[in-house]
Amino acid sequence: MNEAVQQWAAVDVKEEKLYVDLTHETELEKQFKERYDEITRNLELLGAEAGSDEKLYYQMESAFDNDMRTEKTLEQYLTRLIDDVFVNQRRLEDIQIGTSRGRANFRQAEKALRDQRTRHRRLSSQITGTTVHQTGNILENNDTEKDTEIEQKLTDLGKAWALLEDKIRLKEFELAEESKKVHKKLAILNRQHSSAAADDDKRKQLRIAKDYADLQSLTPMYAAYTATLSLNHNLSEKLNVPKNLESSLKESELSKFSSKLTTPDSVLDFKDAVDEFPDYTQMSASRKKILRDTEHEAQRVLNHELKQLEGTVSGQRQETQALGKDVKWLKENIQLRQADIRFYTSKTEELIEKAKKEDQEKLTLQQKSQKSGGLLSADIFASRGDVLELREKRLIMENERNLLTNQIKENSLECDRLNSQWMILKGFAKSVDFDTLRQLNGEVEHWKLKVNQLQDQIEKLQKMENYASLANGQLRTNLALLKPYDEEYQEFESLVETKKQLNSQLARQEFKKSVEKLKQDGDIEIIF
Repeated sequence: MNEAVQQWAAVDVKEEKLYVDLTHETELEKQFKERYDEITRNLELLGAEAGSDEKLYYQMESAFDNDMRTEKTLEQYLTRLIDDVFVNQRRLEDIQIGTSRGRANFRQAEKALRDQRTRHRRLSSQITGTTVHQTGNILENNDTEKDTEIEQKLTDLGKAWALLEDKIRLKEFELAEESKKVHKKLAILNRQHSSAAADDDKRKQLRIAKDYADLQSLTPMYAAYTATLSLNHNLSEKLNVPKNLESSLKESELSKFSSKLTTPDSVLDFKDAVDEFPDYTQMSASRKKILRDTEHEAQRVLNHELKQLEGTVSGQRQETQALGKDVKWLKENIQLRQADIRFYTSKTEELIEKAKKEDQEKLTLQQKSQKSGGLLSADIFASRGDVLELREKRLIMENERNLLTNQIKENSLECDRLNSQWMILKGFAKSVDFDTLRQLNGEVEHWKLKVNQLQDQIEKLQKMENYASLANGQLRTNLALLKPYDEEYQEFESLVETKKQLNSQLARQEFKKSVEKLKQDGDIEIIF
């Protein structure tokens, strides 16, 4: 009886111990639940950080778009300025062509004037044959001297124009040669830049592929993902869960499913799988470090490219100001050349009109002298007046010749100035590097592509994190539920066996007690 009481006391102690263990397991369950809530909050914080990173990427993309629009605006403005320079250059060429045509018309007018003078001289010789020899000699001498002066003047003008035309042609030839050289150099640079850009694209693609491979091979999240896939495969085989049901499980269904796994018949060993699964804090820290490093690298590259763009824009502004000054100077030069053309045209017309008037006056004088006949003295005085007038005209023509000489010198100086201006424009054409602008546009497109790839990687990592978090929570729940109940069930089985043994012992003791009582009462008699 004492043994039975002791056994019952031991059973009560074990039951109390089991109750204490159950209470401890309940507290552990609460701790795991708090841990789960903490992990959930961390996941929400990570989601908020991912959203802020996404907003930052959008801001960077909008900044890139603004820089692209600024570059396009500057390029359009620069193209418009270059077009204006070329239009002014074509106008200058048209003016030069018109000047050459004016010189051709001037030569035709000079030839017609010479023919007319030849005819007038022939008529004058016929008239003087019928007049007095002295009057004829005086008039012939005056006519010859005047014609000689005019022909000398026209010859000087033609030589000056021919010299100026030769200089202009020489400058045009040098301009054409320099343009050919510049085009050849630009073609060579374009080929080199295209090959270099292709090589840069290949190297960048290889570097991106290598970084992505390193990210997949070194990231703890990737190892967690592979461990989760293998663990999920093993669970699916053991529990016979269909794949479509596995992909569509909700948290409520997972909790029901985990509660089913708490039965004693579904005890599984998760020791190896859980040991291979990385720590969640380690995965989160690694992911944050990767995102932080990627963000710092992108920010550094963007700042560097922004500084380069600012330097390019400032250089283009300075070149634009220089172009504006050049265009203003070209307009003033064109106006001066137009004024010169009008001056020379008016002078040529005045010379032609003067020659015509002089020939007409000569004819009228010869006719008057022929009619007068014997008035030799009056004719001599008239001829002397004509000689004085011709001398005055000679002085005027010499002054005009000096003016033309000075004008030719000024034109030669202007040609030198145009040559220096051409050298400046040629240097500007070399300094404006459109290939650099195209390269910057290509780099901007490349960084946009890289940002998109990083966003895709972030989305993939987020999906992997969600899936791993789901599997991790399921495994932790299963582990928290299965491990203590496994030990409890084993202890429960041992207690059941002990209870059976104690019940059998109690039955035997009660039987013995009843037998002893009957013996003492004398109700039964034992015969040996």
